[in-house]
Amino acid sequence: MAHIANRSRFRVTVKNKPDLTQHFSFSKVAAVEAYMKELRAQGYKPRAEQLDESWLVRIRERGHKPLEATFESEAAATQFIEKTSEERKRGLFIDCWRRLNLDSVCRSNIDRGRIASVG
Repeated sequence: MAHIANRSRFRVTVKNKPDLTQHFSFSKVAAVEAYMKELRAQGYKPRAEQLDESWLVRIRERGHKPLEATFESEAAATQFIEKTSEERKRGLFIDCWRRLNLDSVCRSNIDRGRIASVG
């Protein structure tokens, strides 16, 4: 099962008033609402939007390690999910971090003159 979450910043703008534009972290929804309330009290019509800067992908499937990655666009995140799902179905998915770790263990054992089976 794959999950995509938009972790981009929020931007609050006021038409024809660029000096009132502010950016907020994706987790600061209460601060966005407070700033918009403050602007409305001053007579402005603020507009809030979440940008398309950062997308978090979490993939959990039975029989595989959970996988988590961040991408700069929703399209890249969706493409990663499709590619990973296809590779896992066909048995081609390789966990690169695990392979790098195993390669370093094998090299260190070879350097010491030992042959070890790593599983």
